[in-house]
Amino acid sequence: MAFHMPYNAYFWGRHNILRYDNGHLDAPEEFHRHDFDLKTGAENPVKKITRQDMPTLAEFMTEVANLVRVPVV
Repeated sequence: MAFHMPYNAYFWGRHNILRYDNGHLDAPEEFHRHDFDLKTGAENPVKKITRQDMPTLAEFMTEVANLVRVPVV
C-alpha cells in the first residue's frame, strides 16, 4: 500500500529547511530525509530512511525548532 505523507519546513520567502517525503511513483515505499544548508538553501545529500524512521509530525516540528536555533547569518 502506497501513501504520501510529506513534511516540509521552509523560511518564508527564502528556502527549505527540512523535508521528509515518500510516494515517488517508481518506489512508493522508499522514504527520504532532505536537509538544506540554512544559509544558502542548498540541498545536502538525500538520505534514504525506513518507514519506521519517518518521524511523527510532533517529532518533525521539534527537529525543525532545534535546527533553526542555530544562528543564520
